[in-house]
Amino acid sequence: MIDLICRWLAATPASKLIQDIPWVVPATQSAHILSISIVLSAVAMMNWALLRRGAGADIAELDRRFIPAVWIGLGGLFLTGLILIVGEPARELKNFLFWTKMGLVVIIFAITWTFHRSVEGNPVFWQHSPRRVSTARYFGIVSMLIWVAIVAAGRWIAFVGD
Repeated sequence: MIDLICRWLAATPASKLIQDIPWVVPATQSAHILSISIVLSAVAMMNWALLRRGAGADIAELDRRFIPAVWIGLGGLFLTGLILIVGEPARELKNFLFWTKMGLVVIIFAITWTFHRSVEGNPVFWQHSPRRVSTARYFGIVSMLIWVAIVAAGRWIAFVGD
């Protein structure tokens, strides 16, 4: 089934256009890397502040400062990732690391969305008890580890394939 999808997608005019213009894939990969750097920078700064300040961190302020950059970066990742999939469907869709990466993206999106929504709903929720602060720190560490795994899986897609 995946072979059929890859052949169909590779034969579409959009895929042909991406394949026929030599600079599109490298430029898109560069934009993809810039988008991941935006996300990782925002996540790292937010998590570092949370880990460093602990209970003294204004989590609502951290969310307000850094989450917009995360959403912008994720938007860039989505658009550039879509172009890369359309341009080279077999390279992406037949690779188990691609699917690992996508699974991790779904998990981190759910964690980030849930955390952000909880801060929006109650800006001081994560600051009222040491246990909540510890939980927020835990989510920060897990978030960074998942992002590192996403980057590693994405990088290794080029080297591991069918």
